[in-house]
Amino acid sequence: KDIEDRSVRLPIGWVALHTGKGRPDPQIGEAMRKFAPGLPLAADCPAGAVVGLGWVERAVPLAQLRDEYGCSDACETATPRGSNPVDGGAPVRVLQHAACCRLSPFAIGPMCNVISAVIRLPVPVPCCGGLGRWDLPSHIRERVAAQLAPESNVKILHFERLCPAQALPRAWPLPWLANSHVVRDPLVLRGKRPRTLRSGQAEATVAFGSPAASSSPGVTSASTRHAAAFQHECPSTYHDTPEDIDSDDAPISDLARAVGERSCIG
Repeated sequence: KDIEDRSVRLPIGWVALHTGKGRPDPQIGEAMRKFAPGLPLAADCPAGAVVGLGWVERAVPLAQLRDEYGCSDACETATPRGSNPVDGGAPVRVLQHAACCRLSPFAIGPMCNVISAVIRLPVPVPCCGGLGRWDLPSHIRERVAAQLAPESNVKILHFERLCPAQALPRAWPLPWLANSHVVRDPLVLRGKRPRTLRSGQAEATVAFGSPAASSSPGVTSASTRHAAAFQHECPSTYHDTPEDIDSDDAPISDLARAVGERSCIG
């Protein structure tokens, strides 16, 4: 998936990815298998380890992403009053997705942190995780950085765009589901305002409510940082080569240093 849903804006740039030891509840597991068929079994995946890095391209509130992808009021319904005991019986807004809506099923919010490139570490680094966003311990950071040295030839996988100007996340229908009959699940809208990261990380975040450069998903949002690093001739796919991130955007030769400046999510 190319969206990491959190209650905070993640720093723009490389963020380490940690897999917890817990397992998703059956409903989440079913959704994962539906939207990402072919996933390996949980028992075959490393748990309790830093397994890679993700490049956070931008952080967008769910409401803004809905505007960009044509997810309008026509997509919303409301439950009858009294049917929701959690909120005192008040009606609940539910996102049902109209046929013309192009919003990704991975967009849950309240803050959609858009991932545009990932790195899989050759060897997962065992590590006790934490809730939400947390700092990598120094000894874990060193072991991760050692695998990102220039001579390691680690590969960067860039998510495919139809052309350089296209903003991520990828629109519905997802490319690998275009010829299937998979439908998006309803989403309960809680209306929770996303929290910002603690003071000191403000330079790596996007201000709440920052408008996009355009309402079209084909135009890069104004919240995108270093978008020029991903420019290729259109049409194009993004190849797994170090040259796809330039010297201003934590190139492969600087990844080890970048890890020391970044955080981890799990």
